[in-house]
Amino acid sequence: MTGASCAYLDVGCRATDTSAPGASANATVWFDNAQVWNKSQLATIGSMPWCDLRAVVSPAMLVVSGLVGDLPAPCYLALGTYVANLPTGGALSLYVGRKAVTSPRAQLVGASFGAFSAAFSPQGFAQLDSSSYGGFDSFASVGASGWNPKALSLLASDAAGVYHLLSRVKTAQVVGNLPLMTLRVATAQQTDPWFNQVGGADIVGQWTGGYVTPFSQQNAWTIADAGQCNLPPFPQGALTDPSQLYLIPRSQWQDTSGSPQNGYANWQALLPIDGSLLVATVNNPSNSAGAVTASWLWTYADGLLLNRSSAADGPAWTYSVEGKAQPNPAAGAGGSGTSSSGAINVNSGADPCLTVDPAQVGANNTAGVNQLVAIVSDQAGGVYSCFGEVSYSPLYLEPR
Repeated sequence: MTGASCAYLDVGCRATDTSAPGASANATVWFDNAQVWNKSQLATIGSMPWCDLRAVVSPAMLVVSGLVGDLPAPCYLALGTYVANLPTGGALSLYVGRKAVTSPRAQLVGASFGAFSAAFSPQGFAQLDSSSYGGFDSFASVGASGWNPKALSLLASDAAGVYHLLSRVKTAQVVGNLPLMTLRVATAQQTDPWFNQVGGADIVGQWTGGYVTPFSQQNAWTIADAGQCNLPPFPQGALTDPSQLYLIPRSQWQDTSGSPQNGYANWQALLPIDGSLLVATVNNPSNSAGAVTASWLWTYADGLLLNRSSAADGPAWTYSVEGKAQPNPAAGAGGSGTSSSGAINVNSGADPCLTVDPAQVGANNTAGVNQLVAIVSDQAGGVYSCFGEVSYSPLYLEPR
């Protein structure tokens, strides 16, 4: 029980094993998330929503549930990350996408696996990488025949949506050949999950997009957008059972230089674009007050005034630098700018603000379940922690 004057609450999780020596001796336990419920309100509202808006490293799959109202509504989104050092001249890239159709079993983020069996060509290998997502990287010698590292395998019944496929990648190719290193979205329809049979008998459909050239440096991580990815990739028949078909979207590599070099893949993510999409760049200009160090950098995409009648009202993008993992929108300031504007600035693209949809239905017919993917990265292709907070005013078909 907390008193009326309680301002903050710290949550601690502890694991114990009373057996001796115990089957779990020397095991490692991770706590991914926790939620605190206000029990004094349970009798009134019946249940507490589940809001999963924290991730140790991005790319992050986020969930907001318990929304009320009848119509999609613009919201306020605080997106924060811990910054060890954002130097002058540095920048962060932010991506937040909301899925238009809730799919509780949809896994939209995964570590890349490079077909480690010698039965596949090129054969992939893995190396430990404690600084990267998943703790390892996959690599292979990439030539004209291509490379297909896979991170996602979804039942068609769980995957419906429109996405962009983003991947964290790098190449050992020499600088002069980088324009010949390309990626594209490739989606296989299979009767088996994950890697296909060696002869490909389980592949019943294959879709590919156009090539992009994402590499500008040798041996440097980059977040590459391989292009738009529609799932399913082809129209489905009325009698087609989507629970019997697997979709394997991946970023497909090709090197036409004639001099194969190693390519490296860390993670891939399906960024939803059919519900709502935010894309932004946060600049710390070269002539700013200085580096941001050991601090929380919060960006606020605020659409709460979008529906007011005043011509001066509309969506706003602001930021604040804080000493703790708690947003402070009252101190939000700034706006758009450049890499030489003199102060930190936020430049947005795609939608003007995030919208949330109370009409979405999740598992057990839970109303107002919104699925999001968020990615925070720097210019060196590094991924950051991702903390979020959402607030909105419900909209209804009729005044109430």
